[in-house]
Amino acid sequence: MDLLTEIQAILVETLDLEDKEITGESRLRRDLDIESIDMLELALSFSSRFGIEVDEDDIFLQRIPLLIEEAEQESREVSSFLSARIPFLSGERIGEILAEGEADPRVQDLVDYVSWRLSKAS
Repeated sequence: MDLLTEIQAILVETLDLEDKEITGESRLRRDLDIESIDMLELALSFSSRFGIEVDEDDIFLQRIPLLIEEAEQESREVSSFLSARIPFLSGERIGEILAEGEADPRVQDLVDYVSWRLSKAS
């Protein structure tokens, strides 16, 4: 089973999302109606299932608005600043977030985070 499939299964099981189609492009808030308490439950599920430490602020992209503000205050290029602070996101994904003006995580972002944490653990 690949990582995307495992994370989709965790989403379905943990959040009772059987009636929703979950793809890598599914957005957690907009498409899956995930709330803060759900994020906590997911973080615990990922930590337990994959044996990794999960930082909720990172995996659910909650620090992005603060990081953008910090980059702007320091007169730094925002995209590069975010890449250095959130290394599991690709430059392309960071560009999409900046263009959209919001950081609604996609399922693929969760996959990328878990993959990144697993690579750091080995």
